[in-house]
Amino acid sequence: YLTLANNFNTTNGTVTNVPGMGFVPTGTTYYEFEGTFMVRSSAAGTGARPAIAWGTATYGTGVVAIQAVNGTTMTTHVGTWGSTTASALVSSVPFANVAYPASVFGMMAVGAAPAGSVRVQFASETAGTEVTMLKGSFLKYRTYT
Repeated sequence: YLTLANNFNTTNGTVTNVPGMGFVPTGTTYYEFEGTFMVRSSAAGTGARPAIAWGTATYGTGVVAIQAVNGTTMTTHVGTWGSTTASALVSSVPFANVAYPASVFGMMAVGAAPAGSVRVQFASETAGTEVTMLKGSFLKYRTYT
């Protein structure tokens, strides 16, 4: 488990790495990963957008799904290894300064020469509005054959 030790705040409208929430995969290995995050926004109507990113070069293939609150429902964004980041596309929270759930899950077949890391990222739906990923949020991963 990788557990967020302190709240992570950002006002960036573009995804930013969450410190301590990533791992470097080993080549020619299968991985599954799952994360559960507590997120909040300082403004109602502005979403807290979790994301997952991976390195470049020979990463093989993989898929990821990200869930985030949009209004009063959960929305899911599905990504593949075609780009290097997948994030919740649209999100908004009904109330300010209230914790909401968000999650990510996926799997990947890592190629022989991966470069970079797999990492959690985070952004505000509206640049300039603060969003927070709360301490205790986690990312877990394991290898399998």
